[in-house]
Amino acid sequence: KCTLHVHFARYLCTSCGKTFSHPIPFVFSDFPRLSAYTVVNCLEECKLATHSFSEIATHNFISVQTVIDIFNTRISFSHGKPSSYICIDEKCYVHGNTQYALVILDFQSGKLLDLCPDRKKATLLDWLRFVRDNYVIPPENKFQDTSSGLSEGKIRTIQLKGFCIDMSDNYYDAIKRVFPYVDVAVDSFHVMQLILKKFNSVRISIMNSYKKSENKEDKIIIFQVLHELLLNDLPQ
Repeated sequence: KCTLHVHFARYLCTSCGKTFSHPIPFVFSDFPRLSAYTVVNCLEECKLATHSFSEIATHNFISVQTVIDIFNTRISFSHGKPSSYICIDEKCYVHGNTQYALVILDFQSGKLLDLCPDRKKATLLDWLRFVRDNYVIPPENKFQDTSSGLSEGKIRTIQLKGFCIDMSDNYYDAIKRVFPYVDVAVDSFHVMQLILKKFNSVRISIMNSYKKSENKEDKIIIFQVLHELLLNDLPQ
């Protein structure tokens, strides 16, 4: 931690009478009480997913709010342009009462399109309407969503065909409300997860039915081996 006491000249305009100071070369005008090195170092640490705002503030001997202000004034995120197929899922994190963020990816390129602060149906509806009104070529039939914000003059180049989601009813309902004509598929991970869960339930039920059998141990071993074989065959 280092504190600099700087003496610099102030000037008086002979025309309007206003005063102004000589610029200091090692600070940014919007953060005059911090060195440029401190601001740059905060931004470098913000790139690391393992560093929180609180940790960055501690490292640089500044307040958490100052770190947030630096991040908000220097970092901008634009909406990615989607392709014909979009993936929707959530990412768990801890922030107040909200524990999940909505992650939206391009299915074909795998690139991140957007992040939403929560996985609420209303949040997803807002994002879907934004995509519809700015990128998607309207089909011949009219949209069933009465809150359509389509306007003339916008260039739309995306012919949306489908979404890939988990088994959330909210996601499905929101998609069908804004894009009633597209296909919606469940991703293979959640399909296999459901199959395994059902298979395991049947396996345990059968094992329990042999608890009083004479060959109980042999039959339990057989079902455990089947369970392990199924796990080995699942896609990683």
